[in-house]
Amino acid sequence: MFGRGEVGRYSPYSCPNPILHRLRRETPLVFFVQPMKKLTVMVVDDEPIVADTILEILKEEGIDGFAFSSGHDALNWFSRINPDAVIMDVVMPGLSGIAAGIEMRKHSPACRVILFSGQTSAADLLNEARSQGHQFEVLEKPIKPEVLLAQLLGHNGTGALASDSWRVASDE
Repeated sequence: MFGRGEVGRYSPYSCPNPILHRLRRETPLVFFVQPMKKLTVMVVDDEPIVADTILEILKEEGIDGFAFSSGHDALNWFSRINPDAVIMDVVMPGLSGIAAGIEMRKHSPACRVILFSGQTSAADLLNEARSQGHQFEVLEKPIKPEVLLAQLLGHNGTGALASDSWRVASDE
């Protein structure tokens, strides 16, 4: 451990050269730590209880989030929030999660869109989107919190580890 005990015959704060030793003792250590960007996520589901539950799971992990009950509302707020990721139901009245996700990616290609659904009709919609060149990360309902967090924080959908910007910053 730095700063405690002996290292060899010199303590970590000592130096065999008396000039360097004095300089080292008199020079304060300054650490420049760049704070990590806190992850911001939008959660979109036409069932408010589902969106709010997912939002609570994220907040417990120190992730900022916003819940929306429609794809249209989420699109209206998307550019103002500028989220790092969107977690969205595939099948919703009005604008589907796939259509909203495609529009969101047009505005911010770096934004991750994670879709979820418990309906079998979602598979057809996802296959159609894939045939048009749109790839999404997909989770099945019911969503297990550990699976959601692993998907969101663990990797970027390609199997590679996520960059450090995806790590959750501790509360300041």
